Amino acid sequence: MDNNTFIIPENRYYKLVEKLAKLEKKAIKIGVETPRLTIIGEELIPHPKKNNVMTKVYTIEIFNLTIKYAGWEFIATVQHEEKGNILRFVSDIPIPEQYKYDSPTCEHCNKIRYRKDTYIVKNESEEFKRVGRSCLQDFTGHSGVNSLAAYLEALFSFQEEIKEYDDLMGLEDYADYNYINPVIYMSYVSFCCRKKGWVSRTKSQEQGGVDTSSLALTYMENPKHYNVEIEDEDYESGKKSINWAQQISKQEMVDNNYLYNLGAISQKEGLTYRDLGFFASIFPAYKKSLEIKSESSEYFGKIGERKIFKLKLNYMKTIEGIFGNTFLYKFEDENGNIAIWFASRYQEDLKENTWYNVKATIKSHEEYKGIKQTGINRCKCEIFAPDLL
Repeated sequence: MDNNTFIIPENRYYKLVEKLAKLEKKAIKIGVETPRLTIIGEELIPHPKKNNVMTKVYTIEIFNLTIKYAGWEFIATVQHEEKGNILRFVSDIPIPEQYKYDSPTCEHCNKIRYRKDTYIVKNESEEFKRVGRSCLQDFTGHSGVNSLAAYLEALFSFQEEIKEYDDLMGLEDYADYNYINPVIYMSYVSFCCRKKGWVSRTKSQEQGGVDTSSLALTYMENPKHYNVEIEDEDYESGKKSINWAQQISKQEMVDNNYLYNLGAISQKEGLTYRDLGFFASIFPAYKKSLEIKSESSEYFGKIGERKIFKLKLNYMKTIEGIFGNTFLYKFEDENGNIAIWFASRYQEDLKENTWYNVKATIKSHEEYKGIKQTGINRCKCEIFAPDLL
């Protein structure tokens, strides 16, 4: 069997499958081996024209892309032209040099006549022959000469099309199927949540506005137009949220269908547009998981007291309200005691998982879902420095 390996862009693969099915029907009709296609691998690669987008390519093997009949294998069609022969190969086997230049004679009948095409064949003894169309029936014993010749042309056309896409030639023209990089996309989801808070599709439909998953895609596709610049914290938060979803336990997946879907979609190397809403929802689920803390948290400080505290920022969240946004910052001290700050302005310089010297006033001691939390306000935060305490 012939074995040819090619690399094909995904959308062209489906076109080739359709054409291969037509070739199969013709092969069966003339009684030769039918071509067969097998996918042996697939890969997502950067899209040649679109930033942060990938396209899929298949590595395929195609068998029986030549014709073998009555002990002879068809190698090429020679199209005879006044200024030189044109060779249409259906096999990579080298041919005798004279066939590239000879006049259209037939080595079966040895008659000199005008022929538009001749056919180069080879037997198992490595003997080559060039045969005219009118002699194909006598030479091979095949009665459907015209069908045989037409099938040769179809094979040549098919192989030429494959080679146009193989090794990613023409990929810029044929990479229509887009896959989105999960980490990059989630970085934009993190950016949107940090700046505007999470907006689900349901909420956007009920209250108007743009949902977070769609807004993140808009920003990602044209960040310069919207003056959006992803920061390291967005990239890291995006990666951590995906990693969190990938680590969802099997038991959690059994108990909760939503967590099952989050775990499954987090494994994808490339996202389609239909994946984005579900995939984006990983981020608020991950953020919610950070809110769950041990009940060992205790109050600290005295209400009204103002001093510098050593606190680590664990979590940030934007809360939309009737009169604008409020920004929640959740800290903990070295003993795991929780501090909550509701700020009226977004704090550009604060980063999660970072220790700060926080000059703050103790505002309240309250419980939230059974967990003790110390409310603070009038906060000024500087990266932790021991001498400031």
